Amino acid sequence: MSIHIFMDESIRRGTYLLCAVAVESRRIQLCRKTIASFSRANQRRIHFVKERTDRRRQLLSMMVRLPIAAGFFTAEGQQVLARQSCLQDAIVALANLPVSRLVLEMADGEFSRDRKTMTELRRKVPWLADASLEHMRAHEEPLLWLPDALAWAYGASADWRALLADLTNLQESAKPETKPSGEASGSLPRAVAVGIKSVPHSRRQIN
Repeated sequence: MSIHIFMDESIRRGTYLLCAVAVESRRIQLCRKTIASFSRANQRRIHFVKERTDRRRQLLSMMVRLPIAAGFFTAEGQQVLARQSCLQDAIVALANLPVSRLVLEMADGEFSRDRKTMTELRRKVPWLADASLEHMRAHEEPLLWLPDALAWAYGASADWRALLADLTNLQESAKPETKPSGEASGSLPRAVAVGIKSVPHSRRQIN
């Protein structure tokens, strides 16, 4: 068995949030077909921020029933550094999983920085040496609609976050033997990994 990881971001009131969604390779086609069926006619992709409130609730109720796991990582401060801090800790937190593919939604200007972070982590995270590492637009990969939606809901409010309570917690599933140290990318402080049912109780300020 191998696992595919899909990541996307959400930024709210100075807090950067990265969502990682894990799907077993044997479930990829089922999940992709199911999530693609959620889109409406002439809708190129589902972009959660643009959906109506009632449809958001409908979409989330369907998404949480999929065979997936999700994890969330936050950091405060300058967006570029916060992204790399969260990406670093997300990858290290998943070090013990049999990851064969990592897909991030394409963010303008971030490709080279993301690659640099991943290269620096290769000695700590063995699967990075062999896994497929991709940056894609959301319309190219429907499974990127999942972290987009879940990140939006997690950051929106406690009420929206409560709708995610039935998701499998990716951090608990991974159970890494070595916790992220926050030192893999030089001066980047460690991001805060937060569970689905918990509220972040501490955050690092990135200057």
